[in-house]
Amino acid sequence: MWVPTIIVNIAKLDGVYVKYVLAVCAVIFVTIVTSTLGYHAVLLYTYAIAIGSLYFSKTINVLTTISNKINHRLCGQWEKALDICKNSGLGECGFSKL
Repeated sequence: MWVPTIIVNIAKLDGVYVKYVLAVCAVIFVTIVTSTLGYHAVLLYTYAIAIGSLYFSKTINVLTTISNKINHRLCGQWEKALDICKNSGLGECGFSKL
């Protein structure tokens, strides 16, 4: 989460591309949090879309919406795979507890 602060305040970058970088950083942040927290972070999917909508750009809105949809799909598949491993009797995906 410090990347946007470093880009804007410390590096003083001011190009057109900065808003795209900040939107992608928001999507990456949401991906990391939702993959670790799982179901408990469902509301966080709106964060990247809200950050993208601050720029009033249709391109950024479409970018963040599609990225979030892909993110939601991938994290959902990850959770299904973990549930299958846990329910198969292998323990934690084949690893024994120490």
